[in-house]
Amino acid sequence: MSVESGWPHTPGFYPDPGNLPLLRWWDGQQWTERTAPPPPPPSPPKRSALRWWIIGGVSAVLLVVAAVVVVVVVRLAGDPVVVTVPGGQGIRASDVGKLVNALPGERGEPGSVDRRGFCEALTKIDAFRFPEGQDAFLKACVDAR
Repeated sequence: MSVESGWPHTPGFYPDPGNLPLLRWWDGQQWTERTAPPPPPPSPPKRSALRWWIIGGVSAVLLVVAAVVVVVVVRLAGDPVVVTVPGGQGIRASDVGKLVNALPGERGEPGSVDRRGFCEALTKIDAFRFPEGQDAFLKACVDAR
């Protein structure tokens, strides 16, 4: 093993020129019989703490959004559309009072017999539809403020 042109002049271990999977010693003039195992392959890069903070932050935001959606869905499930008016607008049970107060006529006090009669008259209007049935509408209407 002799001097090769262009090879470093500094003594040290270098990849074997014969492509063997080891390091061979260059003494500054020639390759020697001295060998060493190659260094272990580099370990994969460690995930930075910043990346975990970002993943944690995004996860927290997604959990909050999911919680809000669940609350809204549960709330709306407890507040069904009890009447649809011409044009297809749905009115929820909690908003029936706005409809009652917007209509002309003697409405009576909430919970009264007069109010029940007023609400029953509303169920006879052909343009109104009652997706949850007339009873759900009547309950919301009679109790509406």
